[in-house]
Amino acid sequence: MEEARPIVGRSFWLRWVVASVIGSGVGVVSWVSVGTAAEALGLASQKGVSMAVIPGLVGAAFGAPFGIAQWIVLRRHLRLAGRWVTASTLGYAAVFLLGTLFFSGEGAADLPPGRQVLLGALLGAAGAVPPAVLQWLLVLRSQLTRAGIWITASVLSWALGFAMSFLLRLVLGDPSFVLGPIVAVALSGIVMVWLLRGERQ
Repeated sequence: MEEARPIVGRSFWLRWVVASVIGSGVGVVSWVSVGTAAEALGLASQKGVSMAVIPGLVGAAFGAPFGIAQWIVLRRHLRLAGRWVTASTLGYAAVFLLGTLFFSGEGAADLPPGRQVLLGALLGAAGAVPPAVLQWLLVLRSQLTRAGIWITASVLSWALGFAMSFLLRLVLGDPSFVLGPIVAVALSGIVMVWLLRGERQ
């Protein structure tokens, strides 16, 4: 007989948002620490290492705490939830590596406001794809019948969140940038509640 899982509702959503915010905050500190250590060791000056290894390590340093925080919330609701940490760690390692290879950030601040907001939406959407795909592949697809929606929901949530961050930064300054990711995890949390409430495989 399958063990009864806890009811998923507003309490789950609130824990998801709080855990995600804390996890991302720890992730940013970890990301900065790894980057600073790499510079202190002179690794950033070695072109091959700088272009490949360091972005991957920095991304993993962010993704691991973020994934662990969300795993703490998910572990009572999904089997193999520990894989969420692996998916998040590898996913954000890929995000940072691809971002280094294809987006330098030069000239972004000189774009007209509308284009900066659009750029934020595109970056948010692109950055959501690797972790969301891996989370679906390693954890969700074998347990939830509508699991594929998670990828679309993540992309849209982070696109809207980053668009909001870029807009708020133009109006209120850099500190307001953090509000966009909070919106993104809040929206993705709503979708996760809906998925967990739905029919299981």
